[in-house]
Amino acid sequence: MKRSSSLFQSGRTFQVLLRRSRGLRRVIVRIVAIGFWVMPAVGLATTYLGIGIRVNYPALWAIAAACLVGGSLTWFVRWDLMDPRNFLYVLVAAIGLVTLAVHYSGGRESHLLALFVLPAVVAGALYDIRVALLIAAATSVAIGLPLVRDWDPVYAQRWVMLSGVAVFAGYIPARVRLALDAESAGLRAEEVTRRQAEEALKKTQDRLRTVVANAPIVVWAVDLAGKFIVYEGKAVAALGQRAAALGMSIYDRYRDRPDLLAYHRRAIAGEEVSAPVEFAGVLFDAHFAPLRNEAGAISGMIGVSIDVSDRERARRALEHRAHHDPLTGLPNGSWLREYLEKTIASQEITDKGLSLLIINLNQFGEVNDAFGNAFADALLQQIAGGLRETADTVGGRLARLEGDEFAIVAAGGDRAAAIRLAEHLLSSLQRSFLVNSQPVSVTARLGISLYPEHSTDAQNLLRRAHVAMASARQHDSEYAIYMPADDQGAAVRLALVSELRQAIDRDELILHYQPQANFRRGQVTGVESLVRWVHPHRGMIPPADFIVLAERSGLIKGLSEWVVRRALRESRGWLESQPGVHVSVNLSMRNLVDPGLPAMIARLLEETHARAEWLRLEITESVLMADPPRAMANMHRLRDMGVAFAVDDFGTGYSSLRYLGQLPIREIKIDRSFVSLLATDVSSRTIVRATIELGHNLGFETVAEGVEDRQSWDLLSAFNCDAAQGYYIARPLPASELSDWLRANDSIFDAGMKAA
Repeated sequence: MKRSSSLFQSGRTFQVLLRRSRGLRRVIVRIVAIGFWVMPAVGLATTYLGIGIRVNYPALWAIAAACLVGGSLTWFVRWDLMDPRNFLYVLVAAIGLVTLAVHYSGGRESHLLALFVLPAVVAGALYDIRVALLIAAATSVAIGLPLVRDWDPVYAQRWVMLSGVAVFAGYIPARVRLALDAESAGLRAEEVTRRQAEEALKKTQDRLRTVVANAPIVVWAVDLAGKFIVYEGKAVAALGQRAAALGMSIYDRYRDRPDLLAYHRRAIAGEEVSAPVEFAGVLFDAHFAPLRNEAGAISGMIGVSIDVSDRERARRALEHRAHHDPLTGLPNGSWLREYLEKTIASQEITDKGLSLLIINLNQFGEVNDAFGNAFADALLQQIAGGLRETADTVGGRLARLEGDEFAIVAAGGDRAAAIRLAEHLLSSLQRSFLVNSQPVSVTARLGISLYPEHSTDAQNLLRRAHVAMASARQHDSEYAIYMPADDQGAAVRLALVSELRQAIDRDELILHYQPQANFRRGQVTGVESLVRWVHPHRGMIPPADFIVLAERSGLIKGLSEWVVRRALRESRGWLESQPGVHVSVNLSMRNLVDPGLPAMIARLLEETHARAEWLRLEITESVLMADPPRAMANMHRLRDMGVAFAVDDFGTGYSSLRYLGQLPIREIKIDRSFVSLLATDVSSRTIVRATIELGHNLGFETVAEGVEDRQSWDLLSAFNCDAAQGYYIARPLPASELSDWLRANDSIFDAGMKAA
């Protein structure tokens, strides 16, 4: 069956050709039909002209009639719709009719012997060589039948000649057809390949056109004469420009933009240029490059501009929030430190000097406790407004440091001028503020330090202004100017340092833990450890106070080691029973840049039999920026051990953003100052959403700190934040209470509702 099919492979090709070409079908069919009709014409000629001998006229007329019928059938039958093998029956019938015609028209002397060539030619044109040779062989046998009946050597030569003609008549067309088939197949393959390439190119062009039409970009190309040959993109319409630029000269269209023309000339000269470009208030990242032809020669310039105005607005907003207080809109402590450093470094301040005043509101915590956070925030906004007006009158700069503390920097290092400004500020506060129809009075104390009298260093100037304010509070004065004697408080600090060292050595500190929960299922994802020091005589000492002492005295390494060891020991039970949960420990700048930090962590993990993935170290952005090379070296070593890192108070130290992609960070924690205003401040929502998107784009988990109500939880969930931490979930708990809390609260959503 396989052999038979292969014999007629060319027949299938013929069938395909017939179906594709009606003209070819008619030619082949008519050639065969005419062949049938030739035989009776020759018979009639033989009859009327007396050609040949031993002619059987009745039989010849019968054969002629059969040929006419066969020719007519061949002419009208739809061979292109039938199996090509059926056409072989036509050739066999033709051979049979020719054989009978030869027999009854004179046998070996018949002039119809030449008609035997026709079936061989047709077979060679239509079928495989083997089929053509079989037809030729059959023809040869048919030619030899008259010689078998009447043997004559002379006619034997004639048989050999006709048989050879029949063979070649079949073989040569078959070979020609094979060559034509091969050429046709090659042409068809080339045509298919060409069409596929054209379709692929069209699809690519359509996709590119769709991208250009819908992306916030402008794509343009300019020839060497400076005329636009391409000017497309969605941003074209946004700019109020139209594709009418096509054909215009770039030198005419942007004659008032020398920067663009300069970029254009550099690209024409073969240089690739990238630069920010602004059109009609829209900021773009633009790229200019030479346009080259197929020979590689420069034929113009091509450019692409991407609309980055939204991203730039978000960046500027984030930068603004990193240096400004979200509640009052004033510059914050980070800005103040940078401003002092820049101002002191400038030549203008060398001779004039400057005054730094720190303002602390008295007993403001009582207002907060009596009226609530919202009331206290509204009061702070009014106070900030009054202080700003006073600062503006003297050309000073006002900043809010934290809580109820403000600072003013004013030009001039004159004591008398600084005192007048202090009295003016205190006078502006000696009035009744009206908040929610409730009159409130506030008082304040001021500390003053002067540049260059008290210090030529920004950090010391700030510290000494705080020392002066503490002196004013100690002596119950409204204000005080720094005096060296005020630093006698160092003795008190030294005593605290000694007692802190004893507290660490005697294991007298305690840890509280605040849970974090994810938004998807409300499961606990981690706990943050918070160190507490309950002094036997001084009571609860705020962590910010004794941690600063530990950093300045060199105790921070011992304190951090104590916290990590205690956190791993106390949390081991929770961590083993709840896979995927971690315990976080805060590190200071000195910890992070200490070359011995990785070795210390490895030793504590081994000592407490804890796994590295249980521990997460939290660092602030300012800590990262203190010494980036050494910080990154330690972070990478710890990451290789399996310890993860989180950036705490994210968004309050913008300058470290450029390092994020280089650091082995697992998590960023959004500062509570942003989260607390989610429900009321659109700008805060924008910053938080942008921070979450930034974190996810960089592959970080995002945790929101200070989540204290359901509305904040719902907004953060809608922003696709990963986890939250705050009083809405749970307050910081001692280890024993946290164990009970975890057992009693399988659903953190329920726990959050209870806490709320």
